[in-house]
Amino acid sequence: MITYTAVSPCVLPTSPPRSAEAEVLATKDLVQIIGQFTVVYLDRGKEQGVNRGNLFKVIKERAGLPPLTIGYALVLDSHNDTATAVIVEAKEHFSTGIKLKAIPWHSAPRYLSAIRSCT
Repeated sequence: MITYTAVSPCVLPTSPPRSAEAEVLATKDLVQIIGQFTVVYLDRGKEQGVNRGNLFKVIKERAGLPPLTIGYALVLDSHNDTATAVIVEAKEHFSTGIKLKAIPWHSAPRYLSAIRSCT
């Protein structure tokens, strides 16, 4: 059992490793349909370079077509081999097993810059 540790609501943007990828393993409260503001658990953590403040795009694979970005996830907390993120945007619903690919903050859609700063 992991003991509870309070986490600051302030999340500063951080640059992820360019090759960082992850998969959504589960959701908070075992939600089956994932959408905006859903808390998700990832299969990567600090040892794989995933840290608090990293931004990931949610990727939908399509046979014979390039992958489609259907949302964005912000890492809230990171442990050795797992991380917790929140879906900050979802253009469509998805489920566990979906792939995420890290992106630098300067590549994020402009409206994500409206996320409250830590002042």
